[in-house]
This record gives sequence, structure tokens and C-alpha cells, in this order.
Amino acid sequence: MSRSVGVSYPAINASDLGNIDIPLPDLDEQRRIADYLDAETARLDRVVAARQRQLEALSERILTTITDAFLNLDGATEIRLGYLARVQTGLTVDGGRELTGDVVTRPYLRVANVQSGYLDLEDVTEVTVPRRLAAGATLRTGDVLMTEGGDLDKLGRGTVWNGQLPGCLHQNHVFAVRPDRTKLVPEYLALYTRSVPARMHFERTGTKTTNLASTSSSKIKDLRVPVVPLDSQHRLYERIVKELDAMERLASALSAQITLIKERKHALITTVVGGLQIQS
Repeated sequence: MSRSVGVSYPAINASDLGNIDIPLPDLDEQRRIADYLDAETARLDRVVAARQRQLEALSERILTTITDAFLNLDGATEIRLGYLARVQTGLTVDGGRELTGDVVTRPYLRVANVQSGYLDLEDVTEVTVPRRLAAGATLRTGDVLMTEGGDLDKLGRGTVWNGQLPGCLHQNHVFAVRPDRTKLVPEYLALYTRSVPARMHFERTGTKTTNLASTSSSKIKDLRVPVVPLDSQHRLYERIVKELDAMERLASALSAQITLIKERKHALITTVVGGLQIQS
């Protein structure tokens, strides 16, 4: 890459390519090296594939654990989410909006910050808007965040906002579902959005395009939620989260192993080839 030119599209020309020095042992040594690297990299690839299959199986186990918990609820009544929560649609950023008078500058949650089951707050931007607009797009502790668009299997998957950034606003592509706390526990709702019945609702009702899908506030309100007494909601959530924590720790360990094995493969090739002598 030291010979490459260009900024957005680095390239190398034929003359530079022809002038690169390469190690060139005799043919027998080349075959031995190639056979060794083929065998070792194939072995590492098999280990990566096995770990990836374990991750897929673990993902299915997580889905089954969540789904079974809600399907086996005693005395649950399915109620339309619109009767249990308010949906706040968020703020539309307008570069041409006049910013004079009573304005505020606040942190601003975008789609990129709302991941599947967690929030990524490493890169949160700020926005300056009139105070009256900020008032209608301010997050509150206990809001369940759902993204409007993205991959079909990610629509409507909820994450609870716990007030990590005081006064934080949210983009219009991120819905803030605000449960009535006398009827619905936010964490219970967020967990339910990861179950098969909830996934089927959003996949069935999502508007699909070539590469993306989207949902709407009305479709979110149409989600049927199995409702039980609040104490039962708390108990279910606490029980399932304990089970999920163990599985998610295992998933993290498997992902870390995959990364290390891929690094090992790269280092192996670099070490073997880099140790050869350049022929002058």
C-alpha cells in the first residue's frame, strides 16, 4: 500500500506492481509452504465455521426462550399496544429552519444509536432547535425505542431508554413508545418485541422495498401484547433476563473466539511468507 496512489480509491499501476520484490524459494519449498498454509488455514476456517454454527444455534435458543415465556403465560389478555402506550414520533431535522429566539442545543438520538437490544451511545450528535419543538421530542426514562426502518427482521425491536443523556431528543425515524406504567412495564414490552409473535407482526405489516423495510406508528400501535398483572410482568422479565445474560455472555465469547481465529489466520500467513528471504 506504500506505492498506492489516490485518496478515495487507492490504486497501484502496472509499473509499480512489476517492481515489487517477492521472496522466491525453490519450487519444492514453495509447494511445502503452500501445502502447509492450505492445511492450517483450512483447519482454522473449519473452527470459525463451527463457532458460527454455535452462534446461530444460540441465537435460536434465545428466541425460543423469549417466545416460550410469553406463549405460556397464564391468564394473559392480548391488548392492542395503542391502548397501553403513547407513541412519540420525534424530531425532523431541517437545515433550513430558522434558529432565532428561544432555542436549545441537545443531544440527539439517531437510528444508528438504536441497535438490536441495546443502545450505542459512543457517537451521539447534538442539534439546535426551537425549545417548543424540543419539548415534543424529548425522551423520558422508560421509553421503549423502536426504529422506523432497516432490515425487515429488525423492525419494531424495542430497547428501553434509561435516561443516559439528560434532555436527549430523538429523530423522527426513531419512535419512543411510552407505556402507561399502571398497565405495562417498559422492560416487559421491550422483551416481548423480541418474541416470535411480535417479529411476525412487524414482518407481516412492514412496508418492503428492494433493500430496506419500514414500519409506522399506527402499525406499532396495532401490535397485540399479552398483558398480565404488573408483578407478573416484573417476575417474567427478571427470570428471562437471567437466562439471557448467560447465553449472551456465551455469544460474546464465541464472537471473540471467531475474531481471534481470523487474526491468527492472518498472522500465520504473514509470519510464514514474511520469513522468506527476498531473492536479489
